[in-house]
Amino acid sequence: MLSKPKENTKENTPKNTHTPMTKRDRYNSTFHLRVNKDWKERVKIISEMNNTSFSNFIRESVDRNIQSLSR
Repeated sequence: MLSKPKENTKENTPKNTHTPMTKRDRYNSTFHLRVNKDWKERVKIISEMNNTSFSNFIRESVDRNIQSLSR
C-alpha cells in the first residue's frame, strides 16, 4: 500500500539556515570561466612573466578593462 505524500506544511519545510554574506565572503567568492586551452596557456605565460599569480593577473586585467570602459 502506498503512503500518502506529506503536505507541504510549515513543520515539513526545512528552515532557512542561510546567513547573510559578510564583507569577507563577498571578496572571496569564485568565478568560473571556460576558455580554450591555448588562451589559458598564453595568459598563464604572461602572468608568470609579470611575476604575478594567474588569478591575480586576470583580476587586475579585468579591473583595468572595467575602469577604461567606465570613462
